[in-house]
Amino acid sequence: MTEENASLNVLDVLVSNDRSELSKTFGVGLYISEEDDVDQVITKCETFITRYKNYIDNLNFIINSRETLASEMRKAKAKRYISSLSQAEKEELKSLLEN
Repeated sequence: MTEENASLNVLDVLVSNDRSELSKTFGVGLYISEEDDVDQVITKCETFITRYKNYIDNLNFIINSRETLASEMRKAKAKRYISSLSQAEKEELKSLLEN
């Protein structure tokens, strides 16, 4: 498929109003209504770009935070475990930690 054909397919999907095809091509949330004009479509696309740049920045932050991530994951696991304990078990754990 040539770049021009691929671009035309993207535009076909964009204007198709087929939510299934839209989500496959652009991810969830980009929907163009028949009443939207070109400027509104471009604004929606720019909003998506901003959202995805933020999404990518967050993913890169996680990738580059290996040690902090490991620590935070251990803390979260411990908090979930502690919250699942009965009050008596929490008291027993507290007394074990104090000794």
